[in-house]
Amino acid sequence: MIKVSQQSYRKNQEYIAKTWFSFMQSQIGYDILAEDTITALLNNNRKLLEKHINASEIDTFVQLVRKNKEGRYLSYLSDLCVCKGVAIASTQELICKSVLSTANSDILIETRMEGER
Repeated sequence: MIKVSQQSYRKNQEYIAKTWFSFMQSQIGYDILAEDTITALLNNNRKLLEKHINASEIDTFVQLVRKNKEGRYLSYLSDLCVCKGVAIASTQELICKSVLSTANSDILIETRMEGER
């Protein structure tokens, strides 16, 4: 219901983010579509993306990638990187720091060039 009530209406998006964002974050990973609701809420709303996405949210999605090995969590991360076709450098930097850290190297696929030893 929250997902539908915010569609194309900035005032509702801001109210929902202010009132329900923390609760929705606590529901991520329980297969009740909290992730879909959050990404729908933040989609194309740079102000909300910059205000509500920090290292904690990024780490939550990275942990879900590790735990569930589902591509949708990578899609959620990619949705947080861009707003209306314009990169959000601060979010991209947070994601790179998290995903490329040695602590998270186990979620990456190791590749090698032929002939490498």
